[in-house]
Amino acid sequence: MKASDVQKATSITLATIMAAGALAQPAQAITKSELNQLSYLQVKGTGLANRCPEVIGEGSITPKGGQKVRGRGSEERKNARRRAGAKRQQQQQLA
Repeated sequence: MKASDVQKATSITLATIMAAGALAQPAQAITKSELNQLSYLQVKGTGLANRCPEVIGEGSITPKGGQKVRGRGSEERKNARRRAGAKRQQQQQLA
């Protein structure tokens, strides 16, 4: 293969990548208030219902009296997803 052929192939590849990048649309973020305005049928099957709001900020929460603050850590969420997946597989095998 000649050097000019390699250069042409490289140019075509780069042009293709640039065109694909230009056509790709940015992620369309949706706020909680926008999600609340959608009907059940508008949300169904889109994956939007599976989104959890993320709280970012500074400060602290102080429980009253003998209360405890519980939260799910990332490891606990992974384990919960793993258990749910295993349960789904078992149900599919039984069906």
